[in-house]
Amino acid sequence: MATVTADRIQIDGTAPTYNTASAGGDKAPTGDDTVLHVVNNSAGEITCTLTTPGQIIGQDISDVAVAVPAGAERFIGPLPRQHLAGDNGLVDIAWSAATSVTFAVIRL
Repeated sequence: MATVTADRIQIDGTAPTYNTASAGGDKAPTGDDTVLHVVNNSAGEITCTLTTPGQIIGQDISDVAVAVPAGAERFIGPLPRQHLAGDNGLVDIAWSAATSVTFAVIRL
């Protein structure tokens, strides 16, 4: 499991850092100005699941599961801290498969 950082978009241009998805999952920063860009270069569809550790009115918030087709990309966000962040301020990301999957965390 890797903990990654977010790249802030700059007025003069930003080349975000793409991380290799870890089989055991990853952790990333959260925020209303933060998105996840997932690139699936594998031959099959994968699911990216964001763990939601919080509750609303005593009820667990459902995890966010996003299907990313083979050879496709998805932007997921924003990643609101109040719904996705654990005690450490990070969101846990699980991958149904990690082979040939990369991702960047981008802060606007």
